[in-house]
Amino acid sequence: MKSKLLNILLFCCVILLSGCANPYILRRQDKNLVLSPDQGVVLFTAQVSTGNYRPFQYTIQEINQYKFYAKLNKYIIPCVPENYSNGNVLVFGLKLPKGIYKLDTFSGILGGFFGYQHLLAAGSLFDVTPGKITYAGRLIFNWNSYAFSQLNSVKNEFEADIELAKRSFPVLRGKEISQDLSY
Repeated sequence: MKSKLLNILLFCCVILLSGCANPYILRRQDKNLVLSPDQGVVLFTAQVSTGNYRPFQYTIQEINQYKFYAKLNKYIIPCVPENYSNGNVLVFGLKLPKGIYKLDTFSGILGGFFGYQHLLAAGSLFDVTPGKITYAGRLIFNWNSYAFSQLNSVKNEFEADIELAKRSFPVLRGKEISQDLSY
């Protein structure tokens, strides 16, 4: 009986902890960048006009007119400590299959411990090119007093953002990174 309970507990732990490993996120501890033939890397940063916004996840959706809508990939990606390592500029790095994607929304907490959930609508499109690392820009959000804010602009802060990305994700050091701003 004890071994059966222990096996069930072990199985539940494995299932819960396996959800923490997301194959799409670049992490600080990554030693080498391994891409399959149809994968590429996209880097982008985000800045919110209020400094106390902490996103906990963001949503990315594949855009492809030749695929049936139900077959399109939708990724809900958790934020990791590397995203917050540069003050009020959030840094993101993703390994995705080739294609066109839409950065849909950020979900987060505004106002610290006793804050409330706040959505940032991005609606920004970007391309993923196989075998390449591309920079999609800095997303600038204006905060409003409602529970929903919108993307104000996409700025080209290539030099500054690439330095932040290389500091957050050491695996990018020495790699060629090209610009392909989101639209």
